[in-house]
Amino acid sequence: MIAKSMNITGIQFGWIASIMAVGAACSQILIAIFMDLAGRRWSFVIFSALTVSSWVVLIVLNNFYGLIAGRFLLGLFAGGFCVVAPTYIAEITHKSIRGAVSVGFQLLLTIGILYSYIFCAFKNLWALNLCCIVPPIVVLVAFVFLKETPVYLMKNNNESDAVKVLQFYRGKDYDVTQEMNEIKLLTAKDDSKFCRALKKKSCIKAFLMLLGMHVVQQLSGINAVMFYAESIFMDTHTFVDACLSQVVLGIVQVLATGLSAAIVDRVGRKILWYVSLFIMAVCLILVGIYFQILANDEEIAKRIDLLPVFSIFIYIIGFSLGCGPLPWVMIGELIPTRVKAFVAMTIAALNWMLAFVISLTYPILKDIMGNYVVFYMYGVVSVLGIVFVWYCVIETKNKSLKEIQEQLEAKNDEKEIKK
Repeated sequence: MIAKSMNITGIQFGWIASIMAVGAACSQILIAIFMDLAGRRWSFVIFSALTVSSWVVLIVLNNFYGLIAGRFLLGLFAGGFCVVAPTYIAEITHKSIRGAVSVGFQLLLTIGILYSYIFCAFKNLWALNLCCIVPPIVVLVAFVFLKETPVYLMKNNNESDAVKVLQFYRGKDYDVTQEMNEIKLLTAKDDSKFCRALKKKSCIKAFLMLLGMHVVQQLSGINAVMFYAESIFMDTHTFVDACLSQVVLGIVQVLATGLSAAIVDRVGRKILWYVSLFIMAVCLILVGIYFQILANDEEIAKRIDLLPVFSIFIYIIGFSLGCGPLPWVMIGELIPTRVKAFVAMTIAALNWMLAFVISLTYPILKDIMGNYVVFYMYGVVSVLGIVFVWYCVIETKNKSLKEIQEQLEAKNDEKEIKK
């Protein structure tokens, strides 16, 4: 839609698609500062207001350079939600439903993607930008009335308010004594220096786990598929309308993420990881096979022209079950409170820079190596991701934040898991 309406080149379109990720990577420094100084709740309020301003830029400056500036600002301000939202959710929810509520954040993201796909179908960029200003306004209004997390309040020696907030979220008849004791232990003053806290075993293990998860998430090609969905469907030469396929893709992603939210606290994180990455690997390889056949024999490719369409739909289902939501869910679960803002900032910045690289390089790699090689590469990453999760990632299902830190600090994780 943008390329046709503005008569821009493929490289320019690549920059429009990817520049938001650069802004989002930069935003992690801002959100880390705001999370600790202003709190989780006010970070939502401030960044929502700034996100609204970035959409105003996109509405007013409706040209190539306006899109570059507006999308960079959009990433700079909206990108912080990927850290503050999982943190906020992890710190207010009970351990029995933490996974489901955390995946709810990813579910809202997929609904937002579908929302934009639907308005994209009308081929009017100005109208699309105008409609996209609504969600951050809703978030801004909502968080004016919501409360700060009990963990943040306790961390700042405000025990009385922490008890009131926890009681608010649990209900007036719920006994919050045990949870408050856990929060006190979790936020107990650590006299060690910040650098020493970063060197603790629990912090290093959490960082390496999250690093691997986020690398797998991005290098398995999700942003190439989502940003260039319409282009990929057009490359398949199927009779299916590319724009309609994009909307259906968004619907599939919403439904699959909803399923993940419904089962994540029942089956656990690791099982969803295995299922997710296996489905993704198979589908990416199938798409690669199709494009390789298309490059060599179009007649044969025409007989299986629905293979890539269905494979991409199923790939999105697989991604939405685990690889999409879980890296963000586990940011809120794994990182020690003492260094949470800094480590979360680092991981999120890396994630967004990888998103920038993938979304910028996909059209370039496609032209140099061919579509099939690129999809084979994404498939190999998914296979390696299964191996990584098997050996390196712990299960956090039904564990409090304090129990997770104890498990990370333990010498033998297997014994802790069995307990």
